[in-house]
Amino acid sequence: MDWRDRFRAPVVTQVAVAAHNPSRAMVISDRDQRFQAHAWDRSSGDLRRVTASDAAVTTAAVSSDGEWIYAMVEDEPGSEIGHLHRFAFDTGESEDLTPGLNGYTAYGLHPTDSGVIAVAGMGGEQALLVVDAAGTRTLVMPSLVRETVYSEEGTAAVTLATPGSGLVPMLRLVDLTTGEIHAEMGRARGGPIHQGRVAVARVEGDWLRPGLWDGERLTQIEVDIPGDVTPVDWWEGASLLLSQSYRAQSALFVHDVDSGVTTRLATPPGSAHPSADPVLVGPDTAMSVWSDATRPWHLVELRPGQHRVALSLEGQEPFPGPQWEEFTFVSTGDAEIQGWLMRPEDEGPWPTVLYTHGGPSSVAGPTFSPICSAWFDAGFAVASINYRGSLTFGESFREALTGNIGGPDVDDVVSAWHWLVDEGIADPDRVVKNGYSYGGYLTLQSLGTHPDLWAAGVAGAPIGDWALNYEDSNDILKGYDLSLFGGPPEELPDQYRRASPRTYAADYEAPILISQPASDSRTPLRQVEAFVSDLLAEDKPVDLRVLDGGHAGSGKTQTIEMVESWLGFAAPIVGLVRAGD
Repeated sequence: MDWRDRFRAPVVTQVAVAAHNPSRAMVISDRDQRFQAHAWDRSSGDLRRVTASDAAVTTAAVSSDGEWIYAMVEDEPGSEIGHLHRFAFDTGESEDLTPGLNGYTAYGLHPTDSGVIAVAGMGGEQALLVVDAAGTRTLVMPSLVRETVYSEEGTAAVTLATPGSGLVPMLRLVDLTTGEIHAEMGRARGGPIHQGRVAVARVEGDWLRPGLWDGERLTQIEVDIPGDVTPVDWWEGASLLLSQSYRAQSALFVHDVDSGVTTRLATPPGSAHPSADPVLVGPDTAMSVWSDATRPWHLVELRPGQHRVALSLEGQEPFPGPQWEEFTFVSTGDAEIQGWLMRPEDEGPWPTVLYTHGGPSSVAGPTFSPICSAWFDAGFAVASINYRGSLTFGESFREALTGNIGGPDVDDVVSAWHWLVDEGIADPDRVVKNGYSYGGYLTLQSLGTHPDLWAAGVAGAPIGDWALNYEDSNDILKGYDLSLFGGPPEELPDQYRRASPRTYAADYEAPILISQPASDSRTPLRQVEAFVSDLLAEDKPVDLRVLDGGHAGSGKTQTIEMVESWLGFAAPIVGLVRAGD
């Protein structure tokens, strides 16, 4: 098998079902090279692409009646700036819903009974963008980071993160006509609304626990399930779908509101997609995006006692290779860090890639990763760790980076290096650091602050200078940076400087390869170029390769070429000879 085949395999990253017409659904897939929104007729099985953007479409929803698919379409590929469009489910005919507005960034699309609501960054502000029978309007929110928005009729449950408190959530009920705040609750996240009841997840101790809130009184849902337990969907007000996230793995439960009985749904090996909400398609039946180490992200239907593939795309059959092996180690402050390992069959120690996921508010599970599998196929042991800041390990674990970016997370990378060496897995002279986005940032920061540990660094779309990154990134990402640092660069210059790899330009030793998309608005090009310029001035070995498109790249061919360059760069450094070289 060619390692490139994993990248060519189609994946599904999102599913949504029409609330009042469940035979119709929307799926986001890259089966045609780029991620696009597809209309899925669940009765016939017909799957048709409805968007045809030159850029990836990663944010979409289906209307309640199933007649329309809403999608965020970029004006310029990779910019993440554009307009909301709607596409006819049957014909694909499209319409710009906000032609009178300048371009904006939009996330979190959710249909209302007569339109759609999204969170938009526009003109330096964050707002709710509402398009419905009453017209188009923007309701400016405080300068806070949006996490989730759910809506029903004229009310939205808006989850925000408050300034100066990191990512600690604040839940507000907002009138979609006036922007008036009906009620608010601290340390809680909003879920679906049904007849005035908001399904919420409230921080209790260190974990999110489910409940029902009417704007005044919170009724806790008592479940004997460890970890974060969040309500994600209703079925006719009678059943709640509960999603468990615990130690990088997931499970789904259906809770009967009247009887209080909670039933676990059967799940296959692996885990659910960390950013794709599952949906109820019956009183005890859910659909979820799922994968394991050998099978690409696909749709599964889950019931008590059984599960099946809900949508099969050509090329999604399992690939050869090992499943992930879980491991744990202790980092600074006695923090227990969890990770996943693939190791060759022969005798170690081996050349090793230490991989870190993006985010940082994400998680690496025992799931499909063409990048990690490519490293493994090239002869490396591969370790992927959930450093502090990752999800599913409790609120205090996630909040450990607030005001301390580049601190505990880098400690965890370094502690992972020592554990891998001490366990006889990693050859200490042949460890390569790799990651994309925030994982790319951790690659640069780890090589700059601990230069003696690494044979090489390979970073995709990294952050080299946090202050410049803040200046150039889109409005939503600016708000996210504010929540992480506690303020803008002009107020906290030392903190931004300390967290920036550029600060350590004189200290780098190992060669570095950087792959950076030209139109990226999350990790913009200018700050990467400044980092590279400083390293070259210090006569440090660094190679910058600028790619087309935005943060998600410009398609599978470019991604394969990027990883090909990574393998070709790192393998000779650690003494590996790749097939065909």
